[in-house]
Amino acid sequence: MKYDDLLNFLQHAGKDPSRLIFEDELTGIFNRRFLLNYFQYKIPWEALKNHPLSLIMMDLDHFKQINDTYGHPAGDQALVYVATLLKEVAGEEGLPVRYAGDEFMISCPNQKIELPSKWERLSSNASMKKP
Repeated sequence: MKYDDLLNFLQHAGKDPSRLIFEDELTGIFNRRFLLNYFQYKIPWEALKNHPLSLIMMDLDHFKQINDTYGHPAGDQALVYVATLLKEVAGEEGLPVRYAGDEFMISCPNQKIELPSKWERLSSNASMKKP
């Protein structure tokens, strides 16, 4: 498929082609490419003392069992569910990211996070809601 044909297809499919670069197609949250680019160009590494950065990383335990037992569509639903929880916990300032298959991160620029508070919110949201 030629570039123009692909661009035309994507524009008519309702997806902004530029978003595909930095957005995880399944979950709708940022992807690893976005995070690495964000770290390279947006984080003032020399000024972290004045602009703190907090990161929360998580891995879904036993995710392979979901796919093996219930099938990949159920696994996809689980990933979308987790992404939804991460968006809630991240709020306006945080950046939820699907880092790899079943690994997720929340980047919290300009925030010094007390880990237990964010993590407890995530854990309580996950245990209280059923997909």
